[in-house]
Amino acid sequence: MSTPLEHLAEHDLLTGVFNRSRLVGELERQLSYSARYSRPGALLMLDIDNFKLLNDTYGRAAGDVMLKAVSEILRARARATDVVARLGSDEFALVLPEVNEDEAMIVARDIRAVLCERQIGPPIMASIGIALLTGDEEVAPDDVMARAQIALYEAKELGGDQARVFSGQDSGALTWVQRIRTALAEDRFVLYGQPIADLRTGRITHHELLVRMLSEDGDIIPPAAFLPMAERFGVIGEIDRWVTGAGLRLAIDGEGVAINLSGYSIGDQAIITEIRNAIADGVDPGKVIFDVTEASAMTKLEATRQFAGTLYGLGCSLALDDFGTGFSSFTFLKHIPARYLKIDMGFVRELASSRLDHQVVKSIVGIARCLDKRTIAEGVQDADTLGVLKAIGADYAQGFHFGAPKRLSPPTAFERQLRAARAVQPIV
Repeated sequence: MSTPLEHLAEHDLLTGVFNRSRLVGELERQLSYSARYSRPGALLMLDIDNFKLLNDTYGRAAGDVMLKAVSEILRARARATDVVARLGSDEFALVLPEVNEDEAMIVARDIRAVLCERQIGPPIMASIGIALLTGDEEVAPDDVMARAQIALYEAKELGGDQARVFSGQDSGALTWVQRIRTALAEDRFVLYGQPIADLRTGRITHHELLVRMLSEDGDIIPPAAFLPMAERFGVIGEIDRWVTGAGLRLAIDGEGVAINLSGYSIGDQAIITEIRNAIADGVDPGKVIFDVTEASAMTKLEATRQFAGTLYGLGCSLALDDFGTGFSSFTFLKHIPARYLKIDMGFVRELASSRLDHQVVKSIVGIARCLDKRTIAEGVQDADTLGVLKAIGADYAQGFHFGAPKRLSPPTAFERQLRAARAVQPIV
């Protein structure tokens, strides 16, 4: 029988189904079984169509009810041998042993029909991607998940509310994966930084690092255009490693940096090695913070706990980003040695006028102080909000009130080559 902490480490706190970490282990076992006995199977990935709009329209509480309903429907439809997991936000997965393509599609159609016929609240429409496990090839869990994600993306591109099977053919999604990897190889990523201010002194202590990609012509591609694709198709880890290396090089020059990591990279040994090497080269670890989102930490609790302990041992700090979006997180804070809680901007933007937001932020600050943690308020836009934060007792703040993100990293080799090429172009 698992301990309460082990249960938290393997299950999604909101819905009670398995989380991403446990899903990967179960999928790995199923792949081994399929390969050894030449038995079929399938991975289904489900994503609620227009969930953000529904969440914004009906509120977070209604969104949570919807997510719980989806998990209950999936569990009711699953057999004893099937595996149900929530991967994050509104994305779920279902591992189906001993099914062929037609049977997997029948399951997907049944699930969509039951979701749409739900009697409580708005109808739920969902897109589903299917990756088949044939047993006749060696494939890693991440590759299977990427295939299901691509099929899911194609279902959404076709209008949503349907299921698609991964075909193996190229797609717009795969093109983005190739563009990201080519940009990494050609040194076409740069860092911007947004200042973080100490509210007691007013001094800028750190910059949160924000990644941007350069197009083939040198134009800035905003993160919203490529990061969702990178996360969805498993190349976010490669970006995380680049950001970590570039951020630590800035820290060598004395810059205080807050480096964002995706849930995919929590505990990545390559990143830990990069940190150790940077400290050996002279980086002050006290100036380095690693940000992981609260949702990622809750999904990978044990990995986050170990990673935070490693950072603490090296002299670096961990911050839980977007804090407050999963308010049950107070129950697990004592298990993670995070130094900072970054209060989600959704509670900060209307702080000066909203009694509810005021009480939420005050509660987070109070809990943080009891646990000897520091708070960073995100999204501070004006002096009124800043005044309330100071009165409440928040420690740090960031937002456009302190400054817009600015370019931090030096010109890349790609940019230097591009400028040289343009300088010698003939005038026509």
